[in-house]
Amino acid sequence: MPKTKISTSAVSDGVTLYYINDSKYKTDYTHIFFSMPLTAENATKASLVAKLLKRGSERYPSMAELNSALDMNYSSTLGFSAFKEGEKTVFSVSVATMKNAYAPKGEDIFAEALEIAFDALLYPLTEKGGFVAEYFESEKKNLHDSILSQINNKGAYSRTRFISQMCEGEPYAVNGEGDIDILEGITATQLYGFLKDMTSTAVCDIYFVGSESEDRVKTLVKACFEGVERQSGKRPETTLVTKVKGKDVTESLDIAQAHLWIGYRTPATYSSPDYLKFVLFNMVMGGDVSSKMFMNIREKLSLCYTCYSSLDGMKGIFTAYAGIDPENKEKTLNAFYQELENVRAGKISQDELEDAKKAYVNRMREIQDNPSLLPAWFHMRLESDIPRDPSTDAEEIMKLTVDDVVWASKQIEKDTVYFLTKTAKN
Repeated sequence: MPKTKISTSAVSDGVTLYYINDSKYKTDYTHIFFSMPLTAENATKASLVAKLLKRGSERYPSMAELNSALDMNYSSTLGFSAFKEGEKTVFSVSVATMKNAYAPKGEDIFAEALEIAFDALLYPLTEKGGFVAEYFESEKKNLHDSILSQINNKGAYSRTRFISQMCEGEPYAVNGEGDIDILEGITATQLYGFLKDMTSTAVCDIYFVGSESEDRVKTLVKACFEGVERQSGKRPETTLVTKVKGKDVTESLDIAQAHLWIGYRTPATYSSPDYLKFVLFNMVMGGDVSSKMFMNIREKLSLCYTCYSSLDGMKGIFTAYAGIDPENKEKTLNAFYQELENVRAGKISQDELEDAKKAYVNRMREIQDNPSLLPAWFHMRLESDIPRDPSTDAEEIMKLTVDDVVWASKQIEKDTVYFLTKTAKN
């Protein structure tokens, strides 16, 4: 796997361009990330802004006109989203365009798409110093309904509740989509002010993956920011917490399948020299269908409908999940703890180790082969003190041994067990 070559340059105060030349595909990808501290207010406002910017701009004053302009520009795509990344609220603008080389009449597809995107971002539809009231109220209701509807996806809802319990008092506990109580108090004027503040003060990272020249991309992006008075803000940081809380939380809903989460604190982040040892430990435990959790707890013991584990390299948290019948809680917990003890005792076959390595390497290949995935992958690792690349991580993980996995397994400390189960009947 060849290493991804990234060139970095400053565009303006607090705006950085990360340029990746890619000539394999017919599409150019531009991803713009504004990073702010993760607070309930920032998450809520960013989520609402992402919905409103799709409604139109000064140049294209309706959703239909905005979409038509993109379609006419050889089906360019424009997306706005807001999400939680570690302890940051990230507002994202994504643009995908057919490369100029394939334009039949020599049109500048890339420049036109950027102009459409920045017009929507910097000059949205407004009235009386705020967003247009009709659109604001409509999207406010849509976000309200979306936050409430999280409970309909019980697996995702249970994870939100689990994280809020395990990380209580930490920014990481904030719901990335927002808070209904805060949403109710937001006005159209306040939200427009939030957008202006975000575009002028939030740290901005722009990733370009395509074949336009770096100088041209930089020139065009710089021109897009000319109307913005930038002030360099501080890049938000994610706090590593190693002190465990030792919680055991049970909550109930009117559900049939129960959801069991086990959370561990780890010293592993993207900046840790030993980070990949924890990655391989996760893959062996539950990170793939060849893992111990899947093969033994699900397939052999039939204790769960689904199960897996994951590692958050920004926050330093290892979690294990199982969707189970409510009466199988203790059996599933005991089975998981037994698998963990087996790993700590070095009971890992060579096949298990190699399957875990290959699964991770395949994921890195998928990332590297899909240019639309590269910006998010690199952005999540931007704060790492160790330069990371899919190919480098793949090469390094193949060098690890059973002893490395055993060592990592002994560094994690159990913090919280969370169980969402059915409501008891009277």
